[in-house]
Amino acid sequence: MINSINEVSQIHNMKKRLYGTFQINGSLALHSWYKYLAGFSAQFVLDSLENYKIKPNDIVLDFFGGVGTTSVVCKKNNIKSISIELNPFPCFVAETKLNWNVNLDITISLLSILEKRQNDYRTIKISKENPLNKFFSEKILKKLLFIKKYAINIKDEGIRNIFLLSLIKTLKPVSNCINFSPYFQYRAKKLKDAEVFEIFSDNLMDMVSDLRKVGKNKTFSKVICGDSKEEMKKIKSQSIDLVITSPPYLNNWDYSWITKLESLFLDYELKEVRDKLVRSSTYLLDKDDNSEECIIPNKKIKQEIGFLSKKLGKKKDNKSSKKFDVMVISYFNDMYLILKEMERVMKKGSHSLVVLGDSGLYGIHVKTDEIIGKIGASLGLRLVNIEVLRKRSASRHKIPLRESIVIFKK
Repeated sequence: MINSINEVSQIHNMKKRLYGTFQINGSLALHSWYKYLAGFSAQFVLDSLENYKIKPNDIVLDFFGGVGTTSVVCKKNNIKSISIELNPFPCFVAETKLNWNVNLDITISLLSILEKRQNDYRTIKISKENPLNKFFSEKILKKLLFIKKYAINIKDEGIRNIFLLSLIKTLKPVSNCINFSPYFQYRAKKLKDAEVFEIFSDNLMDMVSDLRKVGKNKTFSKVICGDSKEEMKKIKSQSIDLVITSPPYLNNWDYSWITKLESLFLDYELKEVRDKLVRSSTYLLDKDDNSEECIIPNKKIKQEIGFLSKKLGKKKDNKSSKKFDVMVISYFNDMYLILKEMERVMKKGSHSLVVLGDSGLYGIHVKTDEIIGKIGASLGLRLVNIEVLRKRSASRHKIPLRESIVIFKK
């Protein structure tokens, strides 16, 4: 029992420190269907809707929509939303979590049929060239592919999708990996067999239970699979009441890494996705590109980014050094184009909340949140605050890092 205002404040501050993480979502209905490493907290979205007095007729935009956390919270509160995400796998997760009109009786009936046929997994043939062989034993992979084959033949799209997402949630517990991103780390002792059907069935029934709790809901929740730089151009000017989003951090991560196994299993091609991602990683730069011109018109910001790039360039000591100097300019060029569209679609008097982390590259501190704040201000937005959520640490340097919410008002 909470007995004091101080205790209430401590709990609230703990929640705020986790705003930029997916950690709190693991036990929440719908949100727990897929653990997304790059996601943020549903509590952050809910608190923001309340703080900015967002009403059912308002529209909330998340232009780095991920697995649909913003849209799911909005839908639960009968608030319209638009989610834009480039990676097709998170889009699939978001669309599945936002479809609450699935026929649950037929879903359970189809699960029952699958369970009766489960021993037929032995008929599945796997070629030696199948890239999934390195993640699963032959027996486990046959079971997984048998469920996949059954699921993709389900005619009802809504039922088919929750079958597939339940299967995706089954992959990691039965794989021969203990770490999946950014690099695969394998178990010392490989799994020969696992209770694949039981884990899958439990996952599916948990989803059915969640859908029974939320009931039917026709609130407008649009998921757009595409490049936010281009897709936002299709949104009407001054039509958005609140923006809640979290761009890629400037941390040399290729964010397609996060869903490598899932995308491979569902046959999603990521090459085109990687070509359009915000260039937060040197792995996303053109191989022969050793320079880039800063396109931001503001002279002071251009000078600041140019100065950072030069400092990083001096740190390169050989041809194999990472091109952080080019990456920094490329990243802020991409973010400028996106923030420009964000400013255009925001209603006058509306706010945008951008969750960001800063960076330490070659021992040089890049104050990403502050630079993003300056870029937004140069576009005509008022920088209300940079609210620090928590301190972060990195293994490769001793620079104190932080995660913040950059808050703009139009």
